[in-house]
Amino acid sequence: MTPAVKTYRDNDVLVDGLNERSDSAVEEIFHRLYPSLCYFADKLIGNSDATRDVVQEVFVQFYEKREVRFQSLAGAVSFLYRAVHNGAIDYLRRNKRTVRMTSQEYGAEELAYAEPESVVFMKIFEAIEHLPEKMREIFVLSYVDRLSVREISSRLGIAETTVKTQRQRARQQLKARLKDYIPLLSLLFF
Repeated sequence: MTPAVKTYRDNDVLVDGLNERSDSAVEEIFHRLYPSLCYFADKLIGNSDATRDVVQEVFVQFYEKREVRFQSLAGAVSFLYRAVHNGAIDYLRRNKRTVRMTSQEYGAEELAYAEPESVVFMKIFEAIEHLPEKMREIFVLSYVDRLSVREISSRLGIAETTVKTQRQRARQQLKARLKDYIPLLSLLFF
């Protein structure tokens, strides 16, 4: 029998799992970050096969060594981005190539403001985690799982008007918490 894969809804629990060397925590962080780390590495390397190899190697080393302890999920994310950056630079040196994304090419100011996608998504998910439990559940069912108001109402055994109200309040709270990311939020959720 295959053991059930643990899903980490609470970031603090995920960090504890990473610090305790939990296989399921490493698997969770892999699934959360792999696409955006590949995107980040590809901006440096410009070769999707090499990009995947670099990111996978970072995760293999992360899994095998597991010597680093993290204070927060942001610390783990930063560590992995730095490791992918270093892995990409090593790849380019081995293959005598140059970095695609440089401050001369894009402008230092643009690079300073260009947060990697995963960092933005992590901020969004952290804000969702701060919603009250029932409100968070309704928000996730609506915008992540894409259930209709009627389906959520039926699943949770609450009135459709309650679903609508809680969903609206969640959006308001997220807008306030993520005011610097409103353009991205409007594309994703609103």
